[in-house]
Amino acid sequence: MRGTNAANIFGGGLVRGSWSLPSATAATVTSLGSGWNSLYRGADTRLADYSMSVDVRRTAAGTTSASPKYGVYGCYQNDDNYVQAWIDPVNTTFVSHARLGGTDLGWSGTQALPGGFNTGVAHKLTVDRQGSTFRFALDGVAQPSRTVAITGGCQIGLVTEDTAAEFTNAQVLDRLEWGDARFGSNPGNIYGGKAVRGGWVVNAPQSLESTSLGSGWSSIYGAAGIRTTDYTLSASVRRVAAGTTSTSPKYGVYGCYNDDLNYVQAWIDPVNNAFVSHVLVGGTDLGWSGVQALPGGFNPAVPHTVTVTKTGSTFTFKLDGVAQPSRTAALSNCQVGAVTEDVKANYRAVTIS
Repeated sequence: MRGTNAANIFGGGLVRGSWSLPSATAATVTSLGSGWNSLYRGADTRLADYSMSVDVRRTAAGTTSASPKYGVYGCYQNDDNYVQAWIDPVNTTFVSHARLGGTDLGWSGTQALPGGFNTGVAHKLTVDRQGSTFRFALDGVAQPSRTVAITGGCQIGLVTEDTAAEFTNAQVLDRLEWGDARFGSNPGNIYGGKAVRGGWVVNAPQSLESTSLGSGWSSIYGAAGIRTTDYTLSASVRRVAAGTTSTSPKYGVYGCYNDDLNYVQAWIDPVNNAFVSHVLVGGTDLGWSGVQALPGGFNPAVPHTVTVTKTGSTFTFKLDGVAQPSRTAALSNCQVGAVTEDVKANYRAVTIS
């Protein structure tokens, strides 16, 4: 916790209220009364490009506050800088609240709760941060977004006002984290296996380097960023060195990775002078296709931008802004990744939008 005023009953930096933790993804608060009862996730204070979600059910409401409510900190730095999302049953609204640099940016982004809203059952609150944009959803339905120019990393948290509640299924998906795949089924597979393979240096969330040559694929995955909706992956990639083990040393990205039986890749293959995609679905190899010749004078030693856009089951590709042949693959719940074959490469400006 990084709160600057632990005594502040509204947004202070210490745990406030009576909380129990049934599991690593659940918390229960039983305290009623004035002020906000709050609990912060201490595992990470640097979240910058992420999505958090939690299911929450009200178990009791007090009589101290004029509007007992419950919600989350979508971002917490200290009591002068935070973004909240609230369910307010008294006023039958979803509402967000933010402070920046000590200035109260107000309670806004208000939207009426759906008809027949039942506080006695769990409802999913989601906050998605990309830069200074905070997007909210209630049970999967988009709510008004906010722009809050908070710089640096955030913690997330749980918060109630004169309300007892149960929070379950808390998740944080950090799109800027790199590591092993979450759902890969075969970590020992040197072609598409779950575990990080080869030497990788992560300089920053959007900057990494492959440092290995040799057989198989060197791979690393956006470790927590499971994407359940459409998205675009972009990376500026430069070849640093090519080995002699593979007949076609190449480098590229996973536009979608489920496991070693389900994925979509985009590759730059300088030996064959081609941009090429590769797809497996359900263990069936759909082939190396979507081949298009690299532009004349292509220089792998300078950065080139590879872009993959997922729209439903359609994957479209671009190289330096020029469209490449698309592919169809019925995949969802994707991670992205970086992959090389007998190539050292630098990846910069890696973004997911």
